[in-house]
Amino acid sequence: MTEPNLPPSPPPTDSTTAIAQAALALKGAAEEFQKKTKRDAIWTKVKRTVIVAFFATCLIGYWASLYKFTATGKMGNQPVPSVAVINLHGEMETGALNDADHVNPLIEKACNDPNVKTILLDINSPGGSPTEAERIVSEIHLCKAAHKDKVIDSMVESMAASAAYMVAMHTDRIYANRYAVVGSIGALITYFDASDLAHRLGVTQEIFRSMPLKGGPSMWTKTSPEDAAINDEMVKAMGTAFLNDVIKCRGAKLKVDRATLFSGRIWTSDQALAMGLIDQQGVIEDLKQGSMKGLKFVTYDNRSPAQKLFNSEVLIHSVMSALTTPQIR
Repeated sequence: MTEPNLPPSPPPTDSTTAIAQAALALKGAAEEFQKKTKRDAIWTKVKRTVIVAFFATCLIGYWASLYKFTATGKMGNQPVPSVAVINLHGEMETGALNDADHVNPLIEKACNDPNVKTILLDINSPGGSPTEAERIVSEIHLCKAAHKDKVIDSMVESMAASAAYMVAMHTDRIYANRYAVVGSIGALITYFDASDLAHRLGVTQEIFRSMPLKGGPSMWTKTSPEDAAINDEMVKAMGTAFLNDVIKCRGAKLKVDRATLFSGRIWTSDQALAMGLIDQQGVIEDLKQGSMKGLKFVTYDNRSPAQKLFNSEVLIHSVMSALTTPQIR
């Protein structure tokens, strides 16, 4: 049986070919898009992982450094014979980093530790408030009274002037760097006189006094002769008390007359040694190899680095006090 003759298939038209090619292209594009989507997803995960790891590392480092920056010093009882080093650096002002409220608890803590054989005051100060110095001196004497065998020495790094020397002279032995300066024995009262500026600006201060000498001088008005006489009387009395205390503390060690001692100047370490204001020249490393050899040196400090660096309260207090109230030093 013969097959019927069928008409031949019509050749594909241009439109059919175009549709087929478009379908293939679309399929290829879809496959490429899927591959690209997978690659992008993988890279997104990798980038997220890296970013998270980076920030986690930064956060851990930040908290570690913050803890170190804000953690206060720990001063437990020492396990071995030790030297407690207490810094007196900078001006000695109320509210400052080395006022009596900060220094005295450190002296008390070290004094009550039987393994602390020596308390060493590391001094680098131009002086400051005699009241703060007097409070620190009182704590030194309390320690010595309670613990007869406790040694309290001082090391002058660069300067021990005025109130700073007032503290040093009450210690058992005063050491000083060869390039340090010591002295400024006496007192002074300072305050700003802005009366001319106030007059130019049209600013006046009205003062009503119950008695002629009530209130004392003001930075906004000229100092009266009466107030000036009182200031002169007070500063000489305080300076004389300081001088008498130096003579009492240093005693037979002094090799200079009273007038020279009361000149108010500062002296080099060589001069101070010759005059008997200090006992020995040297630095803290000399002590470690000399009279305090074999003892562990421990710095006592109950403040964090952040407190020492960002003590804005001290700065504001110092500036405002210097501007508005007479300073006795």
